[in-house]
Amino acid sequence: MNAQLLVKSTSGVNLTPKGEDLADRLLGVDQALFAMQSDLQAETKETEGTVRVTCTEALTGLFIVPALKSFNAIYPRVHLHTRNPINLLSFRENLSDIMVGFGPLNQPGLVSKPSGYLHLIAIVAHSYAEQHGVPTRANLAAHHFIDAEYYASNTPAYSSWRSAVALGTVAHQIDNPFAYAMMVKAGGGIGLLSNFTLADRDVFPVDIGSHVRLPIFIHALEDRLQSKPVRVVYDWLAELFSPANPWFSDELRTDAYPPRIAEDAFERITVGTRLAHPASQ
Repeated sequence: MNAQLLVKSTSGVNLTPKGEDLADRLLGVDQALFAMQSDLQAETKETEGTVRVTCTEALTGLFIVPALKSFNAIYPRVHLHTRNPINLLSFRENLSDIMVGFGPLNQPGLVSKPSGYLHLIAIVAHSYAEQHGVPTRANLAAHHFIDAEYYASNTPAYSSWRSAVALGTVAHQIDNPFAYAMMVKAGGGIGLLSNFTLADRDVFPVDIGSHVRLPIFIHALEDRLQSKPVRVVYDWLAELFSPANPWFSDELRTDAYPPRIAEDAFERITVGTRLAHPASQ
C-alpha cells in the first residue's frame, strides 16, 4: 500500500489513520462481494439465497428462531445466517445484510424502518425476594443490583435505571447479556431485563421507577433491498417486531401479557440453574 498501516505502542499494535481508512474501505468490499454472491445464487429463483442478519441473542433465540418455521414454509430457499452484533451504532461493522437495532442510524445508503419498542424493566428472582424482601423505591438502599457496561449510558433513556442503581449497592457487573440474565434469575440482585423475561416463572417485575423504552429499527443497505431474499426477510422482521406483537407494543403492558410464548425456550436454556437450585422448582 506504500503507507504505514500499523504502529506499535506500549498498549500493543494499533491502526494508523491510513490503516483505519483502509479497514473502512475493505468493509465495503466485503459487503459488495457478498452481495454479488447472493445475487448470483438468486438468479435461478427470485426468492433463493442467504441473508445475513445481525440481532441480539435474546431477540434471535426467543423470537426469530421460533418464527422461522412458518417463514420457511413460504420461502423454503431463503436461508438466514444470524450473528451477534459487533457494534449496534455502526451498520457496516457488522458485515450483514440486515440489522435489528435500537434507534435510527443516519448513515449513507442505509434504510432504517421503525418497528416496535423494546421495554426494559427492573426484575428480580423470587429467591432474591425471599432472602432480601421485595424492592421498592423507598427501600433501595438495602438492595443489590446487577449492572452492566451497556446500561451505563448517561442518556435520558437510561436515567431512571442509573438513578435507581445509585441508591443501592452494585453486587456484580456483567457485560455478557446471557450471563447477566442468569445472574438475575439465580437471585444475585435486581436486574434491568426485557419485559419478555417475565415468561420465566422464577422472576417477577418490581416497581422501582425504572423503565427503559428503546425504539426498534430494522436497518438494511438500500441497494441490498433490491435483492428479493433480503427484501422478504427485511419486511418479515419489521412485522415480527412490530407493535402488533404485544411484547413490543408502544407502551409497556403490565396487565395483559400474551401467552408464555418463550416459556419453553427458557425452560431449556436454564435447566442448569434449576438443577443447581432444586428448591426453586
